[in-house]
Amino acid sequence: MSLSVCQETAWIASQFDRDFTGYAIECGAWDGTTGSLTHDLESAGWKVLCIEPNVDIEGALRAARDIVIVAAASDRSGRMPFYVHTNDPPCYSSLAPSRHGREWKPDPNALWKIVDVPVKTLTTMLDEVGFPRLDALVLDTEGTEMEVLDGLDFGRFRPKCMVVESWEDNSPTKKSVIERGYEFKLRIGVNDCFLDGTQR
Repeated sequence: MSLSVCQETAWIASQFDRDFTGYAIECGAWDGTTGSLTHDLESAGWKVLCIEPNVDIEGALRAARDIVIVAAASDRSGRMPFYVHTNDPPCYSSLAPSRHGREWKPDPNALWKIVDVPVKTLTTMLDEVGFPRLDALVLDTEGTEMEVLDGLDFGRFRPKCMVVESWEDNSPTKKSVIERGYEFKLRIGVNDCFLDGTQR
């Protein structure tokens, strides 16, 4: 586990009592271990829903983690094309791949594979697995984070803390999270960390 992953996982854990075991989502879970911000939480007794649309990695993900849904998260349900970046699939694959980021962008000559995937809202998936609440949300969907947030009923499931990937500081996603009543706390690498400002 890299230092940045350790920092983020430790930050999530530090928002709760030492022996607390909660409910979390890792959206964009890949194989469940590589770069995972929730693997250690699950090992400590948390219930973690791992969401990953890339069926090529499904076997490894199911072997590594307890609760898995193979689908893409968004603000709607149905089916959509998912763009798999064949050179670096965990880092750039997305429902809406960003090819022109200012700092972080895939090789313009890279190959993409388009696959049809099921799409569901986070609320739908939380109901499917029967989570009574949501304590932490880790969101890494390569550019569709705002759509994923729009698919979560914050009236029913309001995580205390969120770690949201953003390739650019002060992104529209950061503004959207703050507008939902969250306080920006720190940035670790390309991840923004937020706390719910209504839970004191």
